Amino acid sequence: MTEEAKKRYEEKTKRFYTTVDLKEPDRVPIQTGGEMYSIMQLGYTVKECIYDKTMMKAKEAAEYFMLIRTPWWVSADTQAKARSWSWYPPST
Repeated sequence: MTEEAKKRYEEKTKRFYTTVDLKEPDRVPIQTGGEMYSIMQLGYTVKECIYDKTMMKAKEAAEYFMLIRTPWWVSADTQAKARSWSWYPPST
């Protein structure tokens, strides 16, 4: 990675984390997806989640986003159904 690319990466990363921390960035970042927020709030990196062969980190991030940060408009019944979903096929 060139020094210029490294500098731009660090600027973009700082900008993203500033936004996630609900502070005012120098510019508004384009990607602010919920999955990224959940991954970072749990202390993981995107790379960790992508390369985790067990998918447990990604599952934990998805559950955090869906269940802990549930929007006001999601009913209690829907939340209960989500908690009972099986993420993986039954083992044989």
